[in-house]
Amino acid sequence: MTIDYTTIQLILALFMIIALVGFYWHRIKTDKAIGVRAIQFITALIVLPTIAILGLAGDMDDATLGALFGAVIGYVLSRLPEGPN
Repeated sequence: MTIDYTTIQLILALFMIIALVGFYWHRIKTDKAIGVRAIQFITALIVLPTIAILGLAGDMDDATLGALFGAVIGYVLSRLPEGPN
């Protein structure tokens, strides 16, 4: 069984578009502004699938992919507010 990477790449690209449209639709419907958390969320919605698409296309090696995924996830998680333990 072979994996069709083109299909996976198209699914990831569609996910980015649908997620962004859904996010903005939700913001407009609830009459909320786009703040810092929203920008972080949008960044994760765009950057993580883009890195995956480039990795599946073979444009980056494994070490680069790991570093990019780690950097983005570390950035997003490091900005979480500190709450009660």
